[in-house]
Amino acid sequence: MTEINKAVNLFNGVCQQLGGEPNPPYQGEVNNYHFSRGIEDEQPEFWKQYGDFVRISDGIDFDGIIFHPLSKEDDNNIFLNNDILSEEKGLYNEALDGFIVIGSNDTDTFVFNTENKKWEARDRIAVDYVYDSCDTLSDLIIVQMERLKKRHGL
Repeated sequence: MTEINKAVNLFNGVCQQLGGEPNPPYQGEVNNYHFSRGIEDEQPEFWKQYGDFVRISDGIDFDGIIFHPLSKEDDNNIFLNNDILSEEKGLYNEALDGFIVIGSNDTDTFVFNTENKKWEARDRIAVDYVYDSCDTLSDLIIVQMERLKKRHGL
């Protein structure tokens, strides 16, 4: 079992223990996408890890913790959540240039930092403040799972 499988299964186990349901796997193709905002087109490390993640669970949405799905039918998908941050859509924030926004919780924005290739939880307001910087998406999911467990006394 891969690290991402372990992380997602552990997170989903906690969700189910608390009455939540895991998302089904993503069935579509995982293709490269131009995120704009200073992000180079090719992001192989991002797509490998995020693609592996959505093949297990197309996103996470439980108790205020969200990792965006790929499914374009979902109004909270990763593409819409990044497109809205472009200058053309009006919610542009230059502090998010170079970051692929992958989710959030009550206080943080989860990103893939295309410069250092880290998976990070950054303060929503002071984006330059990093709460967690992880080498893998699996590690960031585990950090969020541990916080969820602590919040619920598990």
